[in-house]
Amino acid sequence: MENRERIQIEAIKAWINNNKIGTIVLPTGTGKTYVGATIIAKQLQKELIDSVLIVVPTTALIEQWKKEIAKFYGEEILQSKWIDIQCVQTAYKNKRYVDLMVIDEIHTTLSAKYSNLYLNVSCSQRLGLTATTPKHDYQLEVLNKYAPVVYEKLLHDISEQKIVSDYIIYNVETPMTKSDAAKYRLFDTKLKRAQLEIGVLKYRDPNLKDLAIFDIAKTYSTQKSKEPIVIYSKQFWSSMTLRKWVCYESEAKIKAVQKILSRLPNKKWIIFNKSVKFAEKLAKSIEQPSVIYHHKMKDKDRENALIDFENNKFNILIAVDALNAGLNVPEVDGAICVAGVSTELVATQQLGRVLRFKPNKKALFINLYSKNTVEETWVSKKIKNLPKIKWTNIDQLWKDLSKEIGT
Repeated sequence: MENRERIQIEAIKAWINNNKIGTIVLPTGTGKTYVGATIIAKQLQKELIDSVLIVVPTTALIEQWKKEIAKFYGEEILQSKWIDIQCVQTAYKNKRYVDLMVIDEIHTTLSAKYSNLYLNVSCSQRLGLTATTPKHDYQLEVLNKYAPVVYEKLLHDISEQKIVSDYIIYNVETPMTKSDAAKYRLFDTKLKRAQLEIGVLKYRDPNLKDLAIFDIAKTYSTQKSKEPIVIYSKQFWSSMTLRKWVCYESEAKIKAVQKILSRLPNKKWIIFNKSVKFAEKLAKSIEQPSVIYHHKMKDKDRENALIDFENNKFNILIAVDALNAGLNVPEVDGAICVAGVSTELVATQQLGRVLRFKPNKKALFINLYSKNTVEETWVSKKIKNLPKIKWTNIDQLWKDLSKEIGT
């Protein structure tokens, strides 16, 4: 029995032994969707259930689940009343009963808004699937109440077992241009000044004394008063946002992407970034044909973009905050994160896009970050629990790659 199959069987048994209520935590690439589809198939075959609701965060995952379910029953099952697949944005609003509810990427349903899903949808069996458990107290409280973790394997548990492709993460510094560096210093100075002023004000006000400066700024920045706490909160929030976007859209990162793609032209890449405008600028700046994927596109256009990428019409997919989950392309060789957040969850999901198993594959994940900025801290936070990491610069990268993958 292969390691992948053994883990999948263990996970299914753990869920069944917990009265068919609970969450299975498996790294992307280990077959979470397959585990969910297998459970559905077994329960239907034994006539233990008559109705299934599958809840997903994206339309791309709807299509992925349809393909997986069709492997067991054929396309006709998708037209039946037995199985319904919905995005959480729709599913959480409607009251109903189903025998089995499967919640893919369950961490996306644990917010105060979407947790109504568990109140509105009654069920006798509940299965959650995710690659990482949430860190926030509220999310953990919802998870433990409705679908506690019954089985968990983390990436470092399986990275040596050939369940996912071998990989290496490079954190590559990209020094800012003089223009971008000047903008960053300006917004950073304004942010620190606002932070200092809010700090003074909060210790003068008993109602603010126990609150974090960030929370104070977030609350008061939306108000219209001309009181000092509101003025400095607006300055704090706007300066922090503008400083962040200087990092996200650094010109130096475009040059770094150009160098990476030119040196590794035959590889299949996903490039993660944070804005449609920058994605379009990036697409124009690189020589290789690329396709852009983002949440503002029509469903059909997103579907076609993924089909073109999977069928090698384009070898570069530029994703704007929309592909952290839902893409299954084993042929992807690597990813470049041009602009990312500091959360470990997002980092794990993005890494998972390149880990689908393929013999002899060594996947690359490259985090580009602006040197001597807050972005350096973000990168450190999001990858702190992941193995196989190297810090380097764009010139040293080629020497390292020649050793790792023989470029």
